[in-house]
Amino acid sequence: MSSGWFTERRLLTALGLLAIINLAIALVVIATQPWRATDLLTMYGWCGDWLRRGSDLYSRSDAFADYPPNAIVTLSPMAFVPIRWLVPVWTVFSLALAPLLPFVVSRAAGPRSRDVTLLTIAAFLCWASARTLLQFSVLSMTLAFAAAWLADAQPSLAGLLLGLALAKPHIAGPVALWAFFGRRGRLVVAACATIVVEWAIYCAYAHVQPLETMRGYWNVLVGTYSGPDGLVGVTSLRQWVTSDAAWLVIAGALLVVPIAAAIRWRNATGVDRLVAPACASLWSLLAFYHNSNNLILVLPAFVFLLCTGNRWAVIALQAALMVDIPFRLAPFASTDSAVHAALMNANRILVIVTFAYLAGFAWLRRPAVEPV
Repeated sequence: MSSGWFTERRLLTALGLLAIINLAIALVVIATQPWRATDLLTMYGWCGDWLRRGSDLYSRSDAFADYPPNAIVTLSPMAFVPIRWLVPVWTVFSLALAPLLPFVVSRAAGPRSRDVTLLTIAAFLCWASARTLLQFSVLSMTLAFAAAWLADAQPSLAGLLLGLALAKPHIAGPVALWAFFGRRGRLVVAACATIVVEWAIYCAYAHVQPLETMRGYWNVLVGTYSGPDGLVGVTSLRQWVTSDAAWLVIAGALLVVPIAAAIRWRNATGVDRLVAPACASLWSLLAFYHNSNNLILVLPAFVFLLCTGNRWAVIALQAALMVDIPFRLAPFASTDSAVHAALMNANRILVIVTFAYLAGFAWLRRPAVEPV
């Protein structure tokens, strides 16, 4: 038995134990803090209103449904679950998804060794963001990267999965961007068809015109995420700019990076397939509103850096994503100090640095590509 093998096994065991503790904490939080289920119950109510009463969620003056109509159709089966069972059922479902997401992202990187896959799963399950079980981001991201995994072998099925994943556009959008600029036409067409069919089902059942629904949904987005009272999140650069116009210009400029990566690595094999989705995922964190549980979007970059031997970058990411610096460390600093400001912006800084490092490293890397 080699010492390297023994060390790796010890690391995997340690991470596995920490992962078990992390998920146990999640279960305790769910059991003792009922308000954590607010988002789940809100979506349950939206789906029930549409499915049982044919209500339109977007045309009312008090509309606040910030998920698109296709998301209501995708998630509507939850309305059949009795409300007293909703939290337990979704918790069990989310626990099953928790290791599946890092597995799928690893598979999307091409055939990897069993040890790398297990290490990715164990590391991810230690993250603070992995403790948030009563939400939909993990489901959306799992479907999206399952689409990336199956993109070449089964593009139509991959497109269906991506269309369903786009129930959360800011989570699955990075894979959609990779597919579009990577010229995966059948996948893109199938994803668009899935969204169109779901949108049509929503409108037909609610007896509303598609354009009216689109206008109402757009108004909700503008009212929720723009203007001086718009939600900012823990990673968006909008926190540091003075206007929506500046925010959109910066986001548009940064979008060049994942687009260029998707074009350059269009025929990439192995781990290089993750370059564009990883850059696009980090761009989404910088461009849009995300809460801390959506730091799962760092996972593709983590897998890429792990598989390309960037040990210290991986260690830094793992430490930061396990600790949840703004929540755990910022309270110990004086609120009017520069240290406190830096700690409160730690997740934003982490994503910026990772985005810059990944873009620079990947651009200097010569990708392995399939013959055109």
